[in-house]
Amino acid sequence: MRQLSYATIAFGLLLSAFTPERTIAASQAASSSVELPNKPKSVRFAVIGDMGTGKKEQYDVGKQMTLFHEKFPFDFVLMLGDNIYGGKSPADYKRKFEDVYENLLHSNVKFYASLGNHDDTNERFYKPFNMSGQRYYTIKKDNTEFSRWIALTWTRANWSGFRNN
Repeated sequence: MRQLSYATIAFGLLLSAFTPERTIAASQAASSSVELPNKPKSVRFAVIGDMGTGKKEQYDVGKQMTLFHEKFPFDFVLMLGDNIYGGKSPADYKRKFEDVYENLLHSNVKFYASLGNHDDTNERFYKPFNMSGQRYYTIKKDNTEFSRWIALTWTRANWSGFRNN
């Protein structure tokens, strides 16, 4: 089973550090020139983080993701944390997640969350985040394995239990 390298993880974290405006501008500038490997057995995925504001910029990123999905049909999205800012009512989840990524969700793209310092640990029970109530979990796609966990609650005991599973 192949695991992601530290360079891949660092790249994903670097991408999450960009503001939505920079991400959209970079996406638009590169959309016609970037060609990603699209081989039949490739594991295709997107990575997002710091996104759950429900503001226009988040909706713009959601639209860009939908357009990119048409050219590069990724199967799932890894969420790096800070998924829902502010209120946590069912209406907030709808406005800050379901409405934003509606087209991808209807295309059966799965979202796999990790929780960050702005997230409520109860988000792990929100079905579209695919955490199944777990504080940490592993996703296996073909020959690749992704490990996800709640960043702020990670302890030496958690790591020991995780490694033994």
